[in-house]
Amino acid sequence: MIKDGNALQQRARRVPGIIRYPIIAVAFVFPIYWMFTESGVYWWLSKQQAALFDGDFYPILSFLLSMLICLIPAGVIVHVLATFMGPKDQASTQNEQP
Repeated sequence: MIKDGNALQQRARRVPGIIRYPIIAVAFVFPIYWMFTESGVYWWLSKQQAALFDGDFYPILSFLLSMLICLIPAGVIVHVLATFMGPKDQASTQNEQP
């Protein structure tokens, strides 16, 4: 049996793309919006950095951290949804048992 990708990728593929892609897209769009409007998690991270570094903050670091803060819950949501979805093709997985 040839497996493509690791177990997490296979599990995420159980969720249909029409559900999975918008969840991941939102996780990318929010930090970009927050960066340009200086709001949301980006604003909070920038404020915390400015307090920590004597008024200076690093926009790229704030953006990457806000991206990470959004992507982690998106990944968790996709994997929780995958628990409710069965394997894509149960008949083929049952026939390929060694």
